Amino acid sequence: KIIVTGCGRSGTQFTARLLTLLGIPCSHEKIYTHELYPAQVDFAKIEKRWEGWQAEASWLAAPFVFHGGVPDETVVWHQLRDPLKVLRCWHSHRLLTDALNAQPQPTGVQDFVFQHCKGAKEGDDLERCVAYVLGWTKMILSLQDDWRYRRFRIERIGGRMFRSLLASSGFDKSLGEIEAALLQVEGRIGACQLPHVPELTPTAMVKVKGGQELLELYHGLGYSFSFSGRAA
Repeated sequence: KIIVTGCGRSGTQFTARLLTLLGIPCSHEKIYTHELYPAQVDFAKIEKRWEGWQAEASWLAAPFVFHGGVPDETVVWHQLRDPLKVLRCWHSHRLLTDALNAQPQPTGVQDFVFQHCKGAKEGDDLERCVAYVLGWTKMILSLQDDWRYRRFRIERIGGRMFRSLLASSGFDKSLGEIEAALLQVEGRIGACQLPHVPELTPTAMVKVKGGQELLELYHGLGYSFSFSGRAA
């Protein structure tokens, strides 16, 4: 089995489609969901949800994985995406704003985020989003010494890279199969239609609480920032 997780808006739906096209049935946010995380997680219920699936792609899986909710013989794929693009989606959609939908209390998903990223409940909207991306990434990175952990950058996805990733996870697919599947899902990575919202820049981010730390963390994960616009 494979669990694909990362920050929300990192393109897990893209990966779910790709795996399914390759004959590896992958659900998207169906097995690991926020309402399944009470004080005592019902892991038996999670196991039952796996029936019929070989993989699950869900940013919501991160806390479950962190706390041991991984079936036997399952690998964890940590999917990374340019943090400035992730932040732009979260911030522009006001996903961590208290007043979301004019509700006095956070939504269920917000509660879930606040439960696992305490800093995401403090500061202005952008500071909350930075705290979320930083905390979520660190949570998943804490598993990197586990033999089941794999990591990849969605921007660098390609036939040979994905074939190697699959092979390391126990799945043998030809390069031709993978390249054909990629053509069918190309251009759908973390789609966030926000033409009216300006891009976040590294220069602006260093002035935001936690922004410098976030850029340094992702620099260590292979992203380079020119401070003229976006990650490279």
